[in-house]
Amino acid sequence: MNNLYLLQFCCMIVTICLALLIFLSRYYVKWVNKRYEKSRKLLGLSMICLAVHYYFQMRFGLRAMGEDVGILANIIFYTPTAYLVTSSIINLECSRCSTRRWLRGGMAGCIAVLSTAGIWYMFSKSIHFGKMLHLLYILYIICMLLFILTSYKEIRYRRRIIETETAGDLLPYTRYIYAGGLLLIPCGLLILFSILSSSLLQIFGTLALLLLFIFVLSFVALGFNIVPSENYIDDITTQKCLDGDTENLPEQDINDHQSDELMAQIEKTLETWAASGGFKDPTVTLGTLSQQLHIMRSDLTYYFEKHIKLTFRVWLSDIRFHEVQRMLKKYPEYNNDAISMECGFSSRAHLYRIFKQKTGMTPGEWKLSLKDKESDN
Repeated sequence: MNNLYLLQFCCMIVTICLALLIFLSRYYVKWVNKRYEKSRKLLGLSMICLAVHYYFQMRFGLRAMGEDVGILANIIFYTPTAYLVTSSIINLECSRCSTRRWLRGGMAGCIAVLSTAGIWYMFSKSIHFGKMLHLLYILYIICMLLFILTSYKEIRYRRRIIETETAGDLLPYTRYIYAGGLLLIPCGLLILFSILSSSLLQIFGTLALLLLFIFVLSFVALGFNIVPSENYIDDITTQKCLDGDTENLPEQDINDHQSDELMAQIEKTLETWAASGGFKDPTVTLGTLSQQLHIMRSDLTYYFEKHIKLTFRVWLSDIRFHEVQRMLKKYPEYNNDAISMECGFSSRAHLYRIFKQKTGMTPGEWKLSLKDKESDN
């Protein structure tokens, strides 16, 4: 039993465990999000595909037949696996329309690789592809780079949308982004070149498996923090189509939208909304606020970014922060869980982070500082 066989056996066991973790964690989440559940199925299917791959490698000793046969097996299995993993990411990051376009494009890449291998095997009747393997490897590189770059692009775009148009807790999604963007992409690059040699696989294969393990854990953790209302990517995409892009509007239209009268009207409407307690809804986004107030999303975006020079997230966090301070003074007996829910924070941890950023203290420390000031006076 050589080291490569042990590595393949370890990879098979780990991927089976990851598949079980992905599917079984479904029964422990508090909220069910349809978009996330679809990504869960895609990612779980990719782990099953990997497990089957490692089983075939061990069962038939494909690497032992030659490096070329091992490379061929890796290309045939890793291409659809990378497609499934990327699809699970794209499904979370993109609107449904963009997701469908990606699924068709990615599927075309997989079909190109698999059909090329299948057609050549039908003519040659041999798994030793010779020079044809070079063409297959080039197609594999193109597909893998397409999957990696597409994932990175959509993760960055989604991050910008969430930062500017929502006000919820970013930490769970940030962890997922770092795992997906900064760890899974190097994992794909390692797999891209390590399949060329058994020695490289033994060195970098273990590292790639570790990166994949961390990504799956981050994906599962994200599922415990997603709420059913987090479908705003589709809402934002639809609203953008209705509103249009302010950069493409005629100059006269833009000036009308940016008039002082309109900005004053939006400011008054937002003050009324805040005074009525609208900020207490933890799921509010720029899109839902636009619908509630019957203001075009492009006008709201201009008001925040150009008029008051704040993002929607910062503006809403300031309102919630001041409300927390008011409640801590008026109701010092309330615990932080009750205050965070009353003020619209999605969790107590979210409240702590905002409070720490604003004051450098936790809510408890801030209350003690108030008592100290009162005693000094």
